[in-house]
Amino acid sequence: MSAFAADDSGRVFVADQAGIRFYSSASGEYLGRLAGTGQGPGEVLPSVQGMDVAPDGRVVVLDRGNRRINVYDELSHTQTWRLPPGDLGYNRVGIVAGENGSTWVAYDPPLPLDDSPRSFPRPAFLELDAHGRAVDTVWIGTEWTERCPFRSSYWWRAGWYDDLRAPYFPKIQWAMGRDGSVVTGCPASYTFELHRPGGEIVRVTRIDWEPVPVDRAERDGFVAAHEYDRGERGGFRGDGWSWRGPAPPEQRPAYLRLFLDPAGRVWVWPSQRRQARERVARSGPSRVWRPPAEGAFEVFDRSGKLLGAIRWPEELRYDPYPGYSDPYIRGDTVWAVQRDSLDVEYLTKYVIQWNPE
Repeated sequence: MSAFAADDSGRVFVADQAGIRFYSSASGEYLGRLAGTGQGPGEVLPSVQGMDVAPDGRVVVLDRGNRRINVYDELSHTQTWRLPPGDLGYNRVGIVAGENGSTWVAYDPPLPLDDSPRSFPRPAFLELDAHGRAVDTVWIGTEWTERCPFRSSYWWRAGWYDDLRAPYFPKIQWAMGRDGSVVTGCPASYTFELHRPGGEIVRVTRIDWEPVPVDRAERDGFVAAHEYDRGERGGFRGDGWSWRGPAPPEQRPAYLRLFLDPAGRVWVWPSQRRQARERVARSGPSRVWRPPAEGAFEVFDRSGKLLGAIRWPEELRYDPYPGYSDPYIRGDTVWAVQRDSLDVEYLTKYVIQWNPE
Protein backbone atom coordinates (compact mmCIF):
# COMPACT_ATOMS: atom_id res chain seq x y z
CA MET A 1 0.00 0.00 0.00
CA SER A 2 1.19 3.52 -0.71
CA ALA A 3 -1.16 5.67 1.41
CA PHE A 4 -4.02 5.28 3.86
CA ALA A 5 -6.40 7.43 5.89
CA ALA A 6 -9.49 7.00 8.08
CA ASP A 7 -12.67 9.02 8.64
CA ASP A 8 -15.05 9.45 11.58
CA SER A 9 -17.74 7.29 9.94
CA GLY A 10 -15.99 3.99 10.51
CA ARG A 11 -14.16 3.70 7.20
CA VAL A 12 -10.51 3.40 6.31
CA PHE A 13 -9.22 4.17 2.79
CA VAL A 14 -6.20 2.36 1.33
CA ALA A 15 -4.30 3.20 -1.87
CA ASP A 16 -2.33 0.43 -3.57
CA GLN A 17 -1.53 -0.88 -7.04
CA ALA A 18 -5.25 -1.47 -7.71
CA GLY A 19 -6.40 2.07 -6.91
CA ILE A 20 -8.18 3.16 -3.72
CA ARG A 21 -10.41 0.82 -1.73
CA PHE A 22 -12.21 1.32 1.55
CA TYR A 23 -12.94 -0.98 4.45
CA SER A 24 -14.80 -1.04 7.74
CA SER A 25 -12.49 0.31 10.42
CA ALA A 26 -14.25 -1.86 13.01
CA SER A 27 -14.16 -5.26 11.30
CA GLY A 28 -11.77 -4.82 8.37
CA GLU A 29 -14.53 -5.88 5.97
CA TYR A 30 -14.11 -4.74 2.37
CA LEU A 31 -16.79 -2.17 1.53
CA GLY A 32 -16.00 -0.94 -1.97
CA ARG A 33 -13.72 0.90 -4.37
CA LEU A 34 -13.25 4.65 -4.27
CA ALA A 35 -11.05 4.91 -7.39
CA GLY A 36 -9.48 2.70 -10.02
CA THR A 37 -6.08 3.10 -11.64
CA GLY A 38 -5.49 5.25 -14.69
CA GLN A 39 -5.51 8.82 -15.91
CA GLY A 40 -9.24 9.32 -16.36
CA PRO A 41 -11.55 11.40 -14.14
CA GLY A 42 -11.28 10.24 -10.56
CA GLU A 43 -8.64 7.62 -11.33
CA VAL A 44 -5.18 7.52 -9.78
CA LEU A 45 -1.82 6.14 -10.78
CA PRO A 46 -0.17 3.58 -8.47
CA SER A 47 1.91 4.86 -5.55
CA VAL A 48 -0.41 7.64 -4.40
CA GLN A 49 1.73 10.27 -2.70
CA GLY A 50 -0.61 11.11 0.18
CA MET A 51 -4.18 11.02 1.39
CA ASP A 52 -6.27 12.66 4.11
CA VAL A 53 -9.90 12.99 5.22
CA ALA A 54 -11.31 16.47 5.88
CA PRO A 55 -13.51 17.30 8.88
CA ASP A 56 -16.52 17.41 6.54
CA GLY A 57 -15.80 13.88 5.27
CA ARG A 58 -14.21 14.74 1.91
CA VAL A 59 -11.29 12.51 0.91
CA VAL A 60 -8.39 14.37 -0.72
CA VAL A 61 -5.81 12.30 -2.62
CA LEU A 62 -2.40 13.55 -3.77
CA ASP A 63 -1.83 11.72 -7.07
CA ARG A 64 1.77 12.55 -7.90
CA GLY A 65 1.81 10.46 -11.08
CA ASN A 66 -1.02 12.48 -12.64
CA ARG A 67 0.19 15.61 -10.82
CA ARG A 68 -3.23 16.43 -9.43
CA ILE A 69 -5.43 16.19 -6.37
CA ASN A 70 -8.64 14.20 -6.58
CA VAL A 71 -11.47 15.12 -4.23
CA TYR A 72 -14.15 12.59 -3.32
CA ASP A 73 -17.36 13.57 -1.51
CA GLU A 74 -19.90 10.98 -0.37
CA LEU A 75 -17.64 8.33 -1.96
CA SER A 76 -17.94 9.93 -5.41
CA HIS A 77 -15.31 11.85 -7.37
CA THR A 78 -16.36 15.51 -7.38
CA GLN A 79 -13.30 17.61 -8.23
CA THR A 80 -9.85 17.42 -9.82
CA TRP A 81 -7.27 20.08 -9.01
CA ARG A 82 -4.17 20.48 -11.15
CA LEU A 83 -1.08 21.21 -9.09
CA PRO A 84 1.18 24.21 -9.66
CA PRO A 85 4.78 23.54 -10.79
CA GLY A 86 7.24 22.58 -8.07
CA ASP A 87 8.80 19.66 -6.22
CA LEU A 88 6.03 18.03 -4.17
CA GLY A 89 6.61 16.85 -0.65
CA TYR A 90 5.71 13.28 0.28
CA ASN A 91 4.86 10.98 3.21
CA ARG A 92 2.38 11.85 5.91
CA VAL A 93 2.82 15.63 5.69
CA GLY A 94 2.49 15.72 1.89
CA ILE A 95 -1.19 16.68 2.04
CA VAL A 96 -3.33 17.84 4.96
CA ALA A 97 -7.10 18.28 4.76
CA GLY A 98 -7.68 21.49 6.68
CA GLU A 99 -10.64 23.20 8.22
CA ASN A 100 -13.17 25.37 6.36
CA GLY A 101 -12.60 23.53 3.09
CA SER A 102 -8.88 24.30 2.82
CA THR A 103 -6.21 21.79 1.81
CA TRP A 104 -2.49 22.11 2.51
CA VAL A 105 0.06 20.65 0.08
CA ALA A 106 3.78 20.39 0.89
CA TYR A 107 6.37 21.71 -1.56
CA ASP A 108 10.08 21.03 -1.13
CA PRO A 109 12.97 23.25 -2.22
CA PRO A 110 14.21 22.60 -5.76
CA LEU A 111 16.89 19.92 -5.97
CA PRO A 112 20.19 21.01 -7.58
CA LEU A 113 21.55 18.90 -10.41
CA ASP A 114 25.05 18.88 -8.93
CA ASP A 115 26.47 18.12 -5.49
CA SER A 116 25.70 21.53 -4.03
CA PRO A 117 23.26 21.85 -1.11
CA ARG A 118 19.65 22.73 -1.60
CA SER A 119 19.03 26.44 -1.67
CA PHE A 120 16.10 28.70 -0.99
CA PRO A 121 13.14 29.00 -1.39
CA ARG A 122 12.55 27.31 1.90
CA PRO A 123 10.22 24.32 2.34
CA ALA A 124 6.63 25.52 2.12
CA PHE A 125 2.99 24.57 2.31
CA LEU A 126 0.58 25.83 -0.31
CA GLU A 127 -2.99 26.44 0.86
CA LEU A 128 -5.75 25.57 -1.61
CA ASP A 129 -9.34 26.70 -1.11
CA ALA A 130 -12.43 24.52 -1.54
CA HIS A 131 -12.11 24.88 -5.33
CA GLY A 132 -8.41 24.03 -5.55
CA ARG A 133 -7.22 27.61 -6.01
CA ALA A 134 -3.97 28.65 -4.32
CA VAL A 135 -4.79 31.30 -1.72
CA ASP A 136 -1.77 31.36 0.60
CA THR A 137 1.75 30.07 1.17
CA VAL A 138 3.31 29.18 4.52
CA TRP A 139 7.11 29.25 4.60
CA ILE A 140 9.32 27.50 7.12
CA GLY A 141 10.99 30.17 9.28
CA THR A 142 14.47 31.31 8.34
CA GLU A 143 15.49 31.00 11.99
CA TRP A 144 15.35 27.22 11.68
CA THR A 145 16.90 26.94 8.24
CA GLU A 146 19.83 29.10 9.38
CA ARG A 147 20.20 27.36 12.73
CA CYS A 148 20.18 23.86 11.25
CA PRO A 149 23.40 23.61 9.21
CA PHE A 150 22.55 20.29 7.59
CA ARG A 151 21.27 20.59 4.01
CA SER A 152 20.26 17.84 1.63
CA SER A 153 22.53 17.52 -1.36
CA TYR A 154 21.99 15.72 -4.65
CA TRP A 155 25.18 13.78 -3.97
CA TRP A 156 23.68 12.18 -0.86
CA ARG A 157 20.20 11.33 -2.05
CA ALA A 158 19.12 7.78 -2.93
CA GLY A 159 15.63 6.69 -3.91
CA TRP A 160 12.99 7.96 -1.50
CA TYR A 161 15.60 8.74 1.14
CA ASP A 162 15.94 12.46 1.57
CA ASP A 163 19.58 12.08 2.61
CA LEU A 164 21.70 9.06 3.44
CA ARG A 165 23.17 10.87 6.46
CA ALA A 166 19.78 11.63 8.05
CA PRO A 167 20.32 9.33 11.07
CA TYR A 168 23.39 11.34 12.11
CA PHE A 169 23.15 14.98 11.06
CA PRO A 170 20.44 17.31 12.42
CA LYS A 171 18.12 18.49 9.68
CA ILE A 172 15.20 20.89 9.92
CA GLN A 173 11.87 19.14 10.58
CA TRP A 174 8.36 20.48 10.02
CA ALA A 175 4.70 19.48 9.85
CA MET A 176 1.35 21.14 9.14
CA GLY A 177 -1.83 20.99 11.21
CA ARG A 178 -5.33 21.07 9.84
CA ASP A 179 -6.08 24.41 11.55
CA GLY A 180 -3.12 26.06 9.82
CA SER A 181 -0.65 25.52 12.65
CA VAL A 182 2.95 24.70 11.77
CA VAL A 183 5.46 22.91 13.99
CA THR A 184 9.12 23.25 13.07
CA GLY A 185 12.50 22.82 14.69
CA CYS A 186 16.18 22.02 14.32
CA PRO A 187 17.03 18.78 16.18
CA ALA A 188 20.57 19.86 17.02
CA SER A 189 18.88 20.21 20.42
CA TYR A 190 15.48 19.14 21.72
CA THR A 191 13.69 22.34 20.76
CA PHE A 192 10.77 23.08 18.45
CA GLU A 193 8.15 25.78 17.94
CA LEU A 194 4.44 25.51 17.31
CA HIS A 195 3.16 28.48 15.27
CA ARG A 196 -0.59 28.80 15.54
CA PRO A 197 -3.02 30.92 13.49
CA GLY A 198 -3.24 34.44 14.83
CA GLY A 199 0.47 34.70 15.60
CA GLU A 200 0.73 32.73 18.85
CA ILE A 201 4.03 30.85 19.20
CA VAL A 202 4.59 28.01 21.65
CA ARG A 203 8.25 27.13 22.14
CA VAL A 204 9.19 23.78 23.68
CA THR A 205 12.65 22.88 25.00
CA ARG A 206 13.45 19.72 26.93
CA ILE A 207 16.29 20.63 29.25
CA ASP A 208 16.42 17.04 30.52
CA TRP A 209 17.22 15.71 27.05
CA GLU A 210 20.24 13.45 26.96
CA PRO A 211 22.01 13.12 23.59
CA VAL A 212 22.21 9.64 22.10
CA PRO A 213 25.90 8.85 21.49
CA VAL A 214 27.36 7.34 18.32
CA ASP A 215 30.52 5.32 18.89
CA ARG A 216 33.52 5.25 16.58
CA ALA A 217 32.82 1.76 15.24
CA GLU A 218 29.36 2.77 14.05
CA ARG A 219 30.57 6.00 12.44
CA ASP A 220 33.38 4.23 10.58
CA GLY A 221 31.04 1.41 9.62
CA PHE A 222 28.48 3.81 8.22
CA VAL A 223 31.08 5.42 5.95
CA ALA A 224 32.54 2.09 4.84
CA ALA A 225 29.12 0.57 4.09
CA HIS A 226 28.07 3.39 1.79
CA GLU A 227 31.40 3.55 0.00
CA TYR A 228 31.22 -0.19 -0.63
CA ASP A 229 27.57 -0.13 -1.69
CA ARG A 230 28.05 2.70 -4.19
CA GLY A 231 31.19 1.11 -5.57
CA GLU A 232 29.43 -2.22 -6.11
CA ARG A 233 26.72 -0.49 -8.09
CA GLY A 234 29.22 0.80 -10.62
CA GLY A 235 29.69 4.34 -9.41
CA PHE A 236 27.33 7.12 -8.48
CA ARG A 237 26.81 10.52 -10.08
CA GLY A 238 29.79 10.04 -12.33
CA ASP A 239 32.86 7.83 -12.49
CA GLY A 240 32.84 6.85 -8.84
CA TRP A 241 31.66 7.64 -5.35
CA SER A 242 33.55 8.35 -2.17
CA TRP A 243 32.61 9.84 1.15
CA ARG A 244 32.41 13.63 1.05
CA GLY A 245 32.11 16.04 3.90
CA PRO A 246 32.62 15.49 7.63
CA ALA A 247 32.34 12.09 9.29
CA PRO A 248 29.13 11.45 11.24
CA PRO A 249 29.06 13.34 14.55
CA GLU A 250 29.44 11.67 17.92
CA GLN A 251 25.78 12.16 18.87
CA ARG A 252 22.48 11.81 17.05
CA PRO A 253 19.92 14.52 16.41
CA ALA A 254 17.48 14.98 19.26
CA TYR A 255 14.60 13.79 17.07
CA LEU A 256 14.05 12.60 13.51
CA ARG A 257 10.41 13.51 12.75
CA LEU A 258 7.65 15.85 13.91
CA PHE A 259 3.91 15.26 13.41
CA LEU A 260 0.84 17.37 14.18
CA ASP A 261 -2.38 15.43 14.78
CA PRO A 262 -5.88 16.88 14.17
CA ALA A 263 -6.19 17.80 17.86
CA GLY A 264 -3.09 20.00 17.62
CA ARG A 265 -0.83 17.67 19.60
CA VAL A 266 2.82 17.42 18.57
CA TRP A 267 4.24 13.93 18.16
CA VAL A 268 8.03 13.77 18.35
CA TRP A 269 9.97 10.78 16.99
CA PRO A 270 13.14 10.77 19.12
CA SER A 271 16.48 9.33 18.07
CA GLN A 272 17.64 6.01 19.49
CA ARG A 273 20.79 3.96 19.44
CA ARG A 274 21.21 1.93 16.29
CA GLN A 275 21.68 -1.82 16.52
CA ALA A 276 24.74 -3.58 15.08
CA ARG A 277 24.00 -6.60 12.91
CA GLU A 278 26.45 -9.07 11.45
CA ARG A 279 26.57 -9.08 7.67
CA VAL A 280 27.16 -12.44 5.99
CA ALA A 281 28.94 -11.68 2.74
CA ARG A 282 32.19 -12.51 0.96
CA SER A 283 33.22 -8.88 0.73
CA GLY A 284 32.36 -5.51 2.16
CA PRO A 285 31.78 -4.45 5.78
CA SER A 286 31.19 -7.28 8.26
CA ARG A 287 28.63 -5.30 10.31
CA VAL A 288 25.88 -2.82 9.57
CA TRP A 289 23.90 -0.60 11.93
CA ARG A 290 20.11 -0.60 11.63
CA PRO A 291 17.34 1.44 13.30
CA PRO A 292 15.83 -0.23 16.36
CA ALA A 293 12.70 -2.31 15.85
CA GLU A 294 10.77 -0.66 18.68
CA GLY A 295 10.45 2.68 20.41
CA ALA A 296 8.04 5.38 21.56
CA PHE A 297 6.69 8.76 20.50
CA GLU A 298 6.83 11.69 22.90
CA VAL A 299 3.57 13.66 22.73
CA PHE A 300 2.97 17.32 23.68
CA ASP A 301 -0.36 19.14 23.86
CA ARG A 302 -1.20 22.46 22.22
CA SER A 303 0.26 24.38 25.16
CA GLY A 304 3.60 22.53 24.95
CA LYS A 305 2.95 20.31 27.97
CA LEU A 306 4.44 16.83 27.76
CA LEU A 307 1.57 14.33 27.87
CA GLY A 308 3.82 11.30 27.97
CA ALA A 309 5.35 8.64 25.75
CA ILE A 310 3.28 6.42 23.46
CA ARG A 311 5.09 3.12 23.06
CA TRP A 312 5.01 1.69 19.57
CA PRO A 313 3.68 -1.91 19.43
CA GLU A 314 6.42 -4.47 18.88
CA GLU A 315 4.77 -5.95 15.78
CA LEU A 316 4.83 -2.63 13.89
CA ARG A 317 7.71 -1.13 11.96
CA TYR A 318 9.40 1.65 13.88
CA ASP A 319 11.00 3.49 10.99
CA PRO A 320 11.27 7.26 11.42
CA TYR A 321 12.38 8.04 7.87
CA PRO A 322 9.78 9.45 5.45
CA GLY A 323 7.96 6.80 3.53
CA TYR A 324 4.83 4.79 3.10
CA SER A 325 4.84 3.33 6.63
CA ASP A 326 4.19 6.68 8.34
CA PRO A 327 1.44 6.34 10.97
CA TYR A 328 -1.93 8.03 10.50
CA ILE A 329 -3.17 9.66 13.70
CA ARG A 330 -6.82 10.64 14.12
CA GLY A 331 -8.09 11.46 17.59
CA ASP A 332 -6.88 8.75 19.93
CA THR A 333 -6.59 6.21 17.12
CA VAL A 334 -3.40 5.35 15.27
CA TRP A 335 -3.28 3.41 11.99
CA ALA A 336 0.01 1.89 10.88
CA VAL A 337 1.46 -0.74 8.52
CA GLN A 338 2.35 -4.16 9.87
CA ARG A 339 4.22 -6.93 8.01
CA ASP A 340 3.97 -10.62 8.77
CA SER A 341 6.70 -13.28 8.47
CA LEU A 342 6.06 -13.53 4.71
CA ASP A 343 6.44 -9.75 4.31
CA VAL A 344 2.70 -9.33 3.60
CA GLU A 345 1.41 -5.90 4.62
CA TYR A 346 -1.54 -5.34 6.94
CA LEU A 347 -3.09 -2.10 8.09
CA THR A 348 -3.56 -2.22 11.84
CA LYS A 349 -5.66 -0.03 14.13
CA TYR A 350 -4.63 0.90 17.67
CA VAL A 351 -6.47 2.97 20.26
CA ILE A 352 -4.41 5.04 22.70
CA GLN A 353 -5.24 4.74 26.38
CA TRP A 354 -3.86 7.80 28.14
CA ASN A 355 -2.77 7.30 31.73
CA PRO A 356 -4.80 9.54 34.08
CA GLU A 357 -2.84 12.16 35.98
